[in-house]
Amino acid sequence: DIVSKVGDLSRRGSVCVLSATGAVANASLSLDVTRSCTETLARDGCSEILSLSGLFVAASKGDGGCRSGGLAVLLMSSGGKLFGGCVGERMEAASPVQVTCHLLIP
Repeated sequence: DIVSKVGDLSRRGSVCVLSATGAVANASLSLDVTRSCTETLARDGCSEILSLSGLFVAASKGDGGCRSGGLAVLLMSSGGKLFGGCVGERMEAASPVQVTCHLLIP
């Protein structure tokens, strides 16, 4: 799961995701950038990552270990259809995925 792997990095510091390459098998996308909307798009099937970006801010000591931030993605289906949004709870790789990120260690 790409979301959990990037989230794991934020235990050491804040993570800025710059880009990614590879294919996704399953993705849960929120169609509302505030994520207050319950409308999500579950996309099953192989899709190519065109763009992945976002930020996970490391938890401060006083907030109970909670992280903030998230990822936005643009995907292309095998039929050439484009879709994207804020990544929800999951985004599973269909092939090796290379994520370019910057880790900011305090």
